[in-house]
Amino acid sequence: MLPAAVHPLTALRAGDAVTLTWTTPTKTTDGVLLTGKHGVGTITAKICRDEVSATALAVPTKPAHKAAHPTPAVAAAPAPPPTPCTAVAQLHVEPGTAGTFRDTLPPALTTGSPRPLRYRIRIVTEKGKEGADADVIAPAGAAPPFIQNLTAQATGGGVLLRWQPEHPSDKIMMRVVRGPVEAATKPAFRATPASPAKSTGQQRNTADTVTSTLLTVNESEKDSGGATDNGARTGVEQSYTVYRTRSVTVGKETLVMESEPAHVTVSTNAPLTAPGVPIALEAVANTLSGAPEIDLVWQPSADGVVAGYLVFRAENDGAMAQLTPQPIRSFSYADKAVRPGSRYRYSVAAVNAQGTAGQHSAEAAETIPQP
Repeated sequence: MLPAAVHPLTALRAGDAVTLTWTTPTKTTDGVLLTGKHGVGTITAKICRDEVSATALAVPTKPAHKAAHPTPAVAAAPAPPPTPCTAVAQLHVEPGTAGTFRDTLPPALTTGSPRPLRYRIRIVTEKGKEGADADVIAPAGAAPPFIQNLTAQATGGGVLLRWQPEHPSDKIMMRVVRGPVEAATKPAFRATPASPAKSTGQQRNTADTVTSTLLTVNESEKDSGGATDNGARTGVEQSYTVYRTRSVTVGKETLVMESEPAHVTVSTNAPLTAPGVPIALEAVANTLSGAPEIDLVWQPSADGVVAGYLVFRAENDGAMAQLTPQPIRSFSYADKAVRPGSRYRYSVAAVNAQGTAGQHSAEAAETIPQP
Protein backbone atom coordinates (compact mmCIF):
# COMPACT_ATOMS: atom_id res chain seq x y z
CA MET A 1 0.00 0.00 0.00
CA LEU A 2 1.36 3.37 -1.05
CA PRO A 3 0.45 6.65 0.68
CA ALA A 4 -1.56 9.13 -1.34
CA ALA A 5 0.04 12.44 -2.25
CA VAL A 6 -0.10 15.51 -0.05
CA HIS A 7 -2.67 18.06 -1.20
CA PRO A 8 -2.78 20.97 -1.60
CA LEU A 9 0.91 21.87 -1.75
CA THR A 10 1.76 25.59 -1.83
CA ALA A 11 5.01 27.55 -1.91
CA LEU A 12 5.77 31.17 -1.01
CA ARG A 13 9.15 32.78 -1.73
CA ALA A 14 10.03 35.58 0.71
CA GLY A 15 13.55 36.90 1.15
CA ASP A 16 16.07 34.07 1.17
CA ALA A 17 13.58 31.29 1.94
CA VAL A 18 10.68 29.34 0.47
CA THR A 19 7.87 28.28 2.79
CA LEU A 20 5.97 25.13 1.81
CA THR A 21 2.57 24.22 3.25
CA TRP A 22 0.42 21.16 2.68
CA THR A 23 -2.06 18.73 4.23
CA THR A 24 -0.83 15.23 4.91
CA PRO A 25 -3.08 12.47 3.45
CA THR A 26 -5.13 10.20 5.66
CA LYS A 27 -5.35 7.26 3.24
CA THR A 28 -3.34 5.18 0.83
CA THR A 29 -3.84 5.22 -2.91
CA ASP A 30 -6.18 2.22 -2.34
CA GLY A 31 -8.37 4.20 0.07
CA VAL A 32 -7.10 2.43 3.19
CA LEU A 33 -6.57 4.56 6.29
CA LEU A 34 -2.92 5.20 7.11
CA THR A 35 -3.70 4.70 10.81
CA GLY A 36 -5.50 1.96 12.68
CA LYS A 37 -5.28 -1.84 12.42
CA HIS A 38 -4.31 -1.79 8.76
CA GLY A 39 -2.16 1.32 8.99
CA VAL A 40 1.38 1.71 7.70
CA GLY A 41 2.99 2.88 10.94
CA THR A 42 5.11 6.02 11.22
CA ILE A 43 5.21 8.20 8.11
CA THR A 44 7.58 10.94 7.01
CA ALA A 45 7.40 13.71 4.43
CA LYS A 46 10.38 13.61 2.07
CA ILE A 47 11.02 17.09 0.65
CA CYS A 48 13.09 17.52 -2.49
CA ARG A 49 14.29 20.66 -4.25
CA ASP A 50 15.97 20.93 -7.63
CA GLU A 51 16.71 23.78 -10.02
CA VAL A 52 15.28 23.13 -13.47
CA SER A 53 15.34 25.00 -16.74
CA ALA A 54 12.17 26.76 -17.82
CA THR A 55 12.00 24.63 -20.95
CA ALA A 56 12.24 21.47 -18.87
CA LEU A 57 8.91 22.14 -17.23
CA ALA A 58 7.11 19.85 -19.64
CA VAL A 59 4.27 19.06 -17.24
CA PRO A 60 2.73 22.34 -16.07
CA THR A 61 2.55 22.86 -12.34
CA LYS A 62 0.79 25.65 -10.54
CA PRO A 63 3.07 28.56 -9.57
CA ALA A 64 4.09 29.43 -6.04
CA HIS A 65 2.19 32.72 -6.19
CA LYS A 66 0.37 34.13 -9.18
CA ALA A 67 0.76 37.86 -9.78
CA ALA A 68 -2.98 38.40 -10.18
CA HIS A 69 -3.99 36.49 -7.05
CA PRO A 70 -2.75 36.96 -3.48
CA THR A 71 -3.28 33.31 -2.52
CA PRO A 72 -0.38 30.84 -2.87
CA ALA A 73 -0.47 28.35 -5.73
CA VAL A 74 -2.04 24.95 -5.44
CA ALA A 75 -0.01 21.96 -6.55
CA ALA A 76 -0.88 20.10 -9.70
CA ALA A 77 -2.44 16.66 -9.52
CA PRO A 78 0.11 14.14 -8.26
CA ALA A 79 2.16 12.30 -10.87
CA PRO A 80 1.76 8.53 -10.77
CA PRO A 81 5.27 7.02 -10.47
CA PRO A 82 7.83 8.50 -8.08
CA THR A 83 11.08 9.65 -9.69
CA PRO A 84 14.47 9.87 -7.98
CA CYS A 85 14.41 12.55 -5.29
CA THR A 86 17.38 13.92 -3.33
CA ALA A 87 15.89 15.15 -0.06
CA VAL A 88 16.65 18.53 1.53
CA ALA A 89 14.58 17.50 4.56
CA GLN A 90 12.62 14.56 5.98
CA LEU A 91 9.97 15.38 8.56
CA HIS A 92 7.84 13.17 10.77
CA VAL A 93 4.18 13.92 9.97
CA GLU A 94 0.77 12.79 11.18
CA PRO A 95 -2.04 11.81 8.79
CA GLY A 96 -4.60 14.55 8.17
CA THR A 97 -2.53 17.33 9.76
CA ALA A 98 -1.20 20.53 8.23
CA GLY A 99 2.48 20.51 7.43
CA THR A 100 4.92 23.36 6.88
CA PHE A 101 8.59 23.62 6.03
CA ARG A 102 10.77 26.71 5.60
CA ASP A 103 13.62 26.06 3.20
CA THR A 104 16.42 28.58 3.63
CA LEU A 105 18.02 28.79 0.20
CA PRO A 106 21.79 28.61 -0.32
CA PRO A 107 23.41 31.88 -1.51
CA ALA A 108 23.69 30.56 -5.08
CA LEU A 109 19.87 30.46 -5.32
CA THR A 110 19.25 33.95 -3.88
CA THR A 111 21.20 35.93 -6.46
CA GLY A 112 20.98 36.48 -10.19
CA SER A 113 18.03 36.47 -12.54
CA PRO A 114 14.75 34.64 -11.82
CA ARG A 115 14.71 30.89 -12.56
CA PRO A 116 12.49 28.00 -11.52
CA LEU A 117 12.90 25.80 -8.48
CA ARG A 118 10.85 22.64 -8.33
CA TYR A 119 9.78 21.31 -4.95
CA ARG A 120 8.42 17.80 -4.53
CA ILE A 121 6.95 16.17 -1.44
CA ARG A 122 6.23 12.46 -1.11
CA ILE A 123 5.04 10.50 1.88
CA VAL A 124 7.26 7.58 2.95
CA THR A 125 6.04 4.69 5.11
CA GLU A 126 7.87 3.07 7.99
CA LYS A 127 8.91 0.28 5.62
CA GLY A 128 10.35 2.71 3.10
CA LYS A 129 7.54 2.65 0.56
CA GLU A 130 7.26 6.01 -1.20
CA GLY A 131 4.01 7.53 -2.36
CA ALA A 132 3.39 9.74 -5.39
CA ASP A 133 4.88 13.21 -5.69
CA ALA A 134 3.07 16.48 -5.26
CA ASP A 135 5.10 19.28 -6.79
CA VAL A 136 5.09 23.06 -7.06
CA ILE A 137 7.30 25.70 -8.68
CA ALA A 138 8.89 28.60 -6.78
CA PRO A 139 11.30 31.25 -8.08
CA ALA A 140 15.03 31.37 -7.37
CA GLY A 141 17.05 34.56 -7.89
CA ALA A 142 17.40 37.90 -6.13
CA ALA A 143 14.40 38.90 -3.98
CA PRO A 144 13.21 42.51 -3.56
CA PRO A 145 15.05 44.58 -0.94
CA PHE A 146 13.97 44.44 2.70
CA ILE A 147 12.03 47.41 4.14
CA GLN A 148 14.46 49.47 6.23
CA ASN A 149 13.72 51.74 9.23
CA LEU A 150 10.00 50.95 9.54
CA THR A 151 8.32 53.03 12.28
CA ALA A 152 4.74 53.63 13.40
CA GLN A 153 3.39 56.60 15.36
CA ALA A 154 -0.10 57.20 16.72
CA THR A 155 -1.40 60.60 15.60
CA GLY A 156 -4.62 62.54 15.84
CA GLY A 157 -5.57 61.28 12.39
CA GLY A 158 -4.67 57.58 12.85
CA VAL A 159 -1.32 55.81 12.65
CA LEU A 160 1.53 57.25 10.61
CA LEU A 161 3.87 54.66 9.07
CA ARG A 162 7.28 55.60 7.69
CA TRP A 163 10.15 53.66 6.12
CA GLN A 164 13.22 54.26 4.01
CA PRO A 165 12.09 54.55 0.39
CA GLU A 166 13.77 52.60 -2.38
CA HIS A 167 13.68 53.34 -6.09
CA PRO A 168 14.92 50.17 -7.79
CA SER A 169 15.21 50.03 -11.55
CA ASP A 170 13.08 46.93 -11.99
CA LYS A 171 9.33 46.65 -11.44
CA ILE A 172 8.56 46.27 -7.74
CA MET A 173 5.20 46.59 -5.99
CA MET A 174 4.69 47.33 -2.30
CA ARG A 175 2.06 46.34 0.23
CA VAL A 176 1.06 47.54 3.71
CA VAL A 177 -1.08 45.24 5.86
CA ARG A 178 -2.69 45.81 9.27
CA GLY A 179 -3.36 42.83 11.52
CA PRO A 180 -3.51 41.72 15.15
CA VAL A 181 -0.30 41.90 17.15
CA GLU A 182 0.06 38.11 17.31
CA ALA A 183 -0.19 37.84 13.53
CA ALA A 184 3.14 39.62 13.06
CA THR A 185 5.01 36.57 14.37
CA LYS A 186 3.30 34.06 12.07
CA PRO A 187 5.48 32.86 9.19
CA ALA A 188 2.54 32.84 6.76
CA PHE A 189 1.65 36.47 7.51
CA ARG A 190 2.51 38.80 4.70
CA ALA A 191 1.88 42.47 4.17
CA THR A 192 0.83 45.77 1.59
CA PRO A 193 2.22 50.22 0.56
CA ALA A 194 2.76 54.01 0.79
CA SER A 195 0.70 57.25 0.64
CA PRO A 196 -2.40 58.02 2.74
CA ALA A 197 -3.96 54.59 2.99
CA LYS A 198 -7.46 53.59 2.03
CA SER A 199 -8.77 50.11 2.65
CA THR A 200 -8.87 48.04 -0.53
CA GLY A 201 -11.19 45.46 1.02
CA GLN A 202 -8.72 42.68 0.26
CA GLN A 203 -7.99 40.27 3.09
CA ARG A 204 -5.59 37.45 3.80
CA ASN A 205 -6.68 34.73 6.17
CA THR A 206 -4.33 32.79 8.40
CA ALA A 207 -5.47 29.94 10.60
CA ASP A 208 -7.07 32.13 13.27
CA THR A 209 -6.55 35.77 12.27
CA VAL A 210 -7.75 38.12 9.56
CA THR A 211 -5.43 40.75 8.13
CA SER A 212 -6.50 43.69 6.02
CA THR A 213 -4.59 45.06 3.07
CA LEU A 214 -4.43 48.81 3.64
CA LEU A 215 -2.55 49.99 0.60
CA THR A 216 -0.89 48.75 -2.55
CA VAL A 217 1.67 50.80 -4.44
CA ASN A 218 1.74 49.58 -8.01
CA GLU A 219 4.98 48.90 -9.84
CA SER A 220 4.54 52.02 -11.97
CA GLU A 221 4.36 54.31 -8.91
CA LYS A 222 7.16 55.69 -6.73
CA ASP A 223 7.83 54.54 -3.19
CA SER A 224 6.83 57.54 -1.06
CA GLY A 225 8.28 56.04 2.12
CA GLY A 226 5.11 56.40 4.18
CA ALA A 227 1.41 55.71 4.68
CA THR A 228 -1.33 56.85 7.06
CA ASP A 229 -3.85 54.35 8.45
CA ASN A 230 -6.99 56.38 9.13
CA GLY A 231 -8.94 53.25 10.13
CA ALA A 232 -6.81 52.15 13.09
CA ARG A 233 -8.80 50.98 16.12
CA THR A 234 -8.40 53.01 19.29
CA GLY A 235 -7.50 51.50 22.64
CA VAL A 236 -5.62 48.48 21.24
CA GLU A 237 -2.23 47.68 19.85
CA GLN A 238 -1.99 47.57 16.05
CA SER A 239 0.60 45.59 14.11
CA TYR A 240 1.66 46.43 10.58
CA THR A 241 3.67 44.54 8.01
CA VAL A 242 5.27 46.14 4.98
CA TYR A 243 6.92 44.23 2.17
CA ARG A 244 7.91 44.56 -1.46
CA THR A 245 6.94 42.14 -4.23
CA ARG A 246 8.34 41.56 -7.69
CA SER A 247 6.56 39.83 -10.56
CA VAL A 248 8.84 37.46 -12.45
CA THR A 249 8.31 35.32 -15.53
CA VAL A 250 9.58 31.75 -15.35
CA GLY A 251 8.88 29.84 -18.52
CA LYS A 252 5.19 30.45 -19.18
CA GLU A 253 4.38 31.19 -15.56
CA THR A 254 4.23 34.58 -13.83
CA LEU A 255 5.34 34.24 -10.22
CA VAL A 256 5.80 36.70 -7.37
CA MET A 257 8.79 37.02 -5.06
CA GLU A 258 8.46 38.91 -1.79
CA SER A 259 10.99 40.61 0.41
CA GLU A 260 11.25 39.50 4.00
CA PRO A 261 8.36 41.26 5.77
CA ALA A 262 9.13 44.15 8.10
CA HIS A 263 6.90 44.36 11.20
CA VAL A 264 6.08 47.18 13.59
CA THR A 265 3.59 47.48 16.45
CA VAL A 266 2.10 50.66 17.92
CA SER A 267 -0.35 51.30 20.74
CA THR A 268 -3.12 53.74 19.85
CA ASN A 269 -3.20 54.60 23.57
CA ALA A 270 0.43 55.69 23.51
CA PRO A 271 1.09 59.37 24.32
CA LEU A 272 0.93 61.47 21.18
CA THR A 273 3.72 63.83 20.34
CA ALA A 274 3.06 67.48 21.06
CA PRO A 275 1.88 69.44 18.02
CA GLY A 276 4.06 71.92 16.20
CA VAL A 277 3.92 75.67 16.59
CA PRO A 278 1.33 77.73 14.67
CA ILE A 279 2.96 80.45 12.62
CA ALA A 280 2.26 83.91 11.16
CA LEU A 281 -0.25 85.00 13.84
CA GLU A 282 -1.80 88.38 12.99
CA ALA A 283 -4.16 90.59 15.02
CA VAL A 284 -6.30 93.32 13.36
CA ALA A 285 -8.67 95.76 15.10
CA ASN A 286 -12.13 95.84 13.56
CA THR A 287 -14.48 98.72 14.42
CA LEU A 288 -16.58 98.64 11.28
CA SER A 289 -19.19 96.17 12.48
CA GLY A 290 -20.47 98.26 15.37
CA ALA A 291 -19.11 96.67 18.54
CA PRO A 292 -15.30 96.60 18.38
CA GLU A 293 -13.43 93.32 18.04
CA ILE A 294 -9.95 92.06 17.27
CA ASP A 295 -9.72 89.51 14.48
CA LEU A 296 -6.98 86.89 14.67
CA VAL A 297 -5.68 84.70 11.87
CA TRP A 298 -2.76 82.25 11.73
CA GLN A 299 -1.28 79.46 9.67
CA PRO A 300 -1.65 75.87 10.94
CA SER A 301 0.99 73.61 12.38
CA ALA A 302 2.63 71.42 9.78
CA ASP A 303 3.02 68.09 11.62
CA GLY A 304 -0.49 66.66 10.98
CA VAL A 305 -1.33 65.70 14.62
CA VAL A 306 -3.44 68.76 15.46
CA ALA A 307 -6.98 68.34 16.84
CA GLY A 308 -7.58 72.08 17.41
CA TYR A 309 -6.15 75.38 18.64
CA LEU A 310 -6.28 77.32 21.91
CA VAL A 311 -6.17 81.12 21.91
CA PHE A 312 -4.47 83.03 24.75
CA ARG A 313 -4.75 86.75 25.56
CA ALA A 314 -3.17 89.33 27.83
CA GLU A 315 -4.54 92.86 28.37
CA ASN A 316 -1.98 95.65 28.54
CA ASP A 317 0.86 94.37 30.80
CA GLY A 318 -1.13 91.52 32.33
CA ALA A 319 -0.34 87.78 32.19
CA MET A 320 -1.47 85.51 29.38
CA ALA A 321 -4.70 83.60 30.06
CA GLN A 322 -6.62 81.08 28.00
CA LEU A 323 -9.32 82.83 26.01
CA THR A 324 -11.07 79.88 24.31
CA PRO A 325 -12.50 77.31 26.77
CA GLN A 326 -12.21 74.49 24.22
CA PRO A 327 -9.92 73.96 21.20
CA ILE A 328 -11.25 75.48 18.00
CA ARG A 329 -10.73 73.78 14.65
CA SER A 330 -10.44 76.89 12.49
CA PHE A 331 -7.40 79.07 11.80
CA SER A 332 -9.08 82.31 12.86
CA TYR A 333 -10.84 83.79 15.87
CA ALA A 334 -12.75 87.02 16.63
CA ASP A 335 -12.20 88.43 20.14
CA LYS A 336 -15.31 90.52 20.90
CA ALA A 337 -14.57 91.07 24.60
CA VAL A 338 -12.33 94.09 24.04
CA ARG A 339 -12.42 97.72 25.18
CA PRO A 340 -11.40 100.87 23.36
CA GLY A 341 -8.04 102.22 24.47
CA SER A 342 -6.73 98.86 25.71
CA ARG A 343 -3.82 97.00 24.18
CA TYR A 344 -4.17 93.22 23.76
CA ARG A 345 -1.49 90.60 23.18
CA TYR A 346 -2.33 87.16 21.74
CA SER A 347 -0.71 83.77 21.19
CA VAL A 348 -2.03 80.47 19.81
CA ALA A 349 -1.11 76.87 20.70
CA ALA A 350 -2.02 73.68 18.82
CA VAL A 351 -3.59 70.75 20.72
CA ASN A 352 -3.43 67.03 19.81
CA ALA A 353 -6.23 64.45 20.20
CA GLN A 354 -5.19 63.72 23.80
CA GLY A 355 -5.43 67.38 24.79
CA THR A 356 -1.69 68.03 24.93
CA ALA A 357 -0.84 71.57 23.87
CA GLY A 358 2.29 72.42 21.97
CA GLN A 359 4.50 75.48 22.19
CA HIS A 360 2.81 78.89 21.90
CA SER A 361 3.16 80.89 18.74
CA ALA A 362 4.92 84.23 18.58
CA GLU A 363 2.76 86.98 20.03
CA ALA A 364 0.70 89.44 18.02
CA ALA A 365 -0.60 92.68 19.59
CA GLU A 366 -3.31 95.19 18.70
CA THR A 367 -5.05 98.19 20.33
CA ILE A 368 -8.68 99.19 19.97
CA PRO A 369 -8.67 102.93 19.20
CA GLN A 370 -10.74 105.37 21.17
CA PRO A 371 -13.94 106.42 19.36
